[in-house]
Amino acid sequence: MPALDLPFAASVLFAIAIPADLISAWVPAIEGRKGKVHKLSTVVVGSMYVPVSIMFALSPHVSTPAQVIIWTDIVLMAVTGPLFVTRKKSKNYYLYFQLSYFVFFDSAFLAAAFLSV
Repeated sequence: MPALDLPFAASVLFAIAIPADLISAWVPAIEGRKGKVHKLSTVVVGSMYVPVSIMFALSPHVSTPAQVIIWTDIVLMAVTGPLFVTRKKSKNYYLYFQLSYFVFFDSAFLAAAFLSV
């Protein structure tokens, strides 16, 4: 969104994250090579969305509601990310958290697009 005046790095990260997101959606999480491709693409998506979210949150052109939503998303990622690495039972719920990351992220961009500063 040009109106947000995000750094060029955000565009580069999006250019990497969007195809990886599509790959992770299309390639099933099964054993073997397809599973490895799926896992790699989800790691790429997650590692791209964190810096883009921070760039988005720090933009002076983002409305307050959008900033509240994106900071909630950043805190959610910061709190739950380490849980998936350290606790085995948390892996049973990772899809719910992944979904919430995307809902918050997309909601923040919609709020930024339709609510003025």
